[in-house]
Amino acid sequence: MENKKYRDCFFGNEKLYKEKMELLDKKIESYNACFMSNAKWRKLFLTIFDNLDIIEQCEIVVLNISNMDDKNIIWTNDVNLTNSKNKINNYILDDYIDTPLAGGHDPISYREIEYLEFRKHWTKVIHKKNQWSPEWVKKEQNLNKIKERISDAGKFQWEGTEEYIRIYGYK
Repeated sequence: MENKKYRDCFFGNEKLYKEKMELLDKKIESYNACFMSNAKWRKLFLTIFDNLDIIEQCEIVVLNISNMDDKNIIWTNDVNLTNSKNKINNYILDDYIDTPLAGGHDPISYREIEYLEFRKHWTKVIHKKNQWSPEWVKKEQNLNKIKERISDAGKFQWEGTEEYIRIYGYK
């Protein structure tokens, strides 16, 4: 059962919550394998935030439970939060990640996550005070180091190329 705070802040309505969970259960049943538990997701997110010295970009791809064919990517974050256990523990909860880590959108239940993706190259948008247009900076991170550090936290279902690595929740 999901946390009441998750239900309340995301839906505020028990009927909508139940409908969403039914759609989510149906979608999950269509996959051949589930690789992650809530505890494993939580440990993974805590590991990511413990390694901000090498992890600068991470994207959450959630299960698409709409009728659209496109992936529903709702979190692209340059992971620029401070590495403060007190702060992070307020957002990385037992069964979901809260709004500040979900890219300013709604919280994300761990059950909703299809995979996390770390890109080798991406463009970071920097908004400077008193500057009309943002600055676009090309960034790069070392995927081998990321995989090595994250692998210390447990066994994960990995997939990747030279340009990205993914950790799957479902496949």
